[in-house]
This record gives sequence, C-alpha cells and structure tokens, in this order.
Amino acid sequence: MQFRPLLPADLPAAVSLSTQAGWNQTMVHWSRFLAIWPQAAIAGCVDDQVVATGTLALYPSATGAEVMAWIGMILVDEGMRGRGYGARLFTAMLDRAEALNVSLLGLDATDLGRPLYERHGFRDQQLLSSLDRPARHRRRGVSRSLFDRTAHARR
Repeated sequence: MQFRPLLPADLPAAVSLSTQAGWNQTMVHWSRFLAIWPQAAIAGCVDDQVVATGTLALYPSATGAEVMAWIGMILVDEGMRGRGYGARLFTAMLDRAEALNVSLLGLDATDLGRPLYERHGFRDQQLLSSLDRPARHRRRGVSRSLFDRTAHARR
C-alpha cells in the first residue's frame, strides 16, 4: 500500500469506505474536513485505488505553542483487511502527527480498532455511546432554505 494526501477527487472512495463500515459520514462531512485540514488526511492506495483513509483534526493551543490532534476515519476496505494495511496506515498517521508537531493525540476507537491503538500506547479515557433518533417532522417556522443558508454561512 502506498500513502499520499487524500484529495478532493478521492472523496467518493472515502464516502464508500465510511458507508461500508456503517459510519455516517457523507460527502459533505468529508469535503468539510478537507477544506479545514487539507494537510492532515491520508489515502492508502493499492494499484492507484483508494482502499484506506486516515485523518487528523488539528487544534492548536491558544498560544499556538502546542497542537492537539484527533485521529479519525481510520478505514480499510473490507476486501483488503487482514493484510496489515490498518496498522501501516495508523503508523503513517502517527508519523504525520509527529511531522505536524502534535503534542497530544486522541481518538475514538471501535472494537475492531482498539487492539491496534492499545499496541501504540493509547488508553481508554472514557467509554462513549453513540445515540441517534429518527428525525420527526420539521419544526414550523424553519424553512429548508433558511437551514441551507445558515449551514452555508458556518462553513
């Protein structure tokens, strides 16, 4: 597997990987990530096809002297698992964090990734539950166009 920066042209493959894993990231999520942190996303490729992704969300301290990063979107295509690609990708993410002078790393772990992260010294801080509920009807008085304008203004 070869590593390179994740590019806008790779986003359909990235969405496909997150969908395959049962995660909720959409093209909007991936696009927003690349717009904010373009230097901190990696694509793992086999035969020029994106088969893995990893991201770092970077948060500088108020003084800018230290940077905290959150590792995310560690995804490997189901058909490519069991070949060590996840471990290699994760090591590449750690190397990228070091190159960006990250002083504190965090991540959310699924049961699938937990053993890999623990081998690299990550420890549980707390266990989280991901909750959702079906959307009910739209609240009266909030039009879709207003929602779209508000969401666009925040980007």
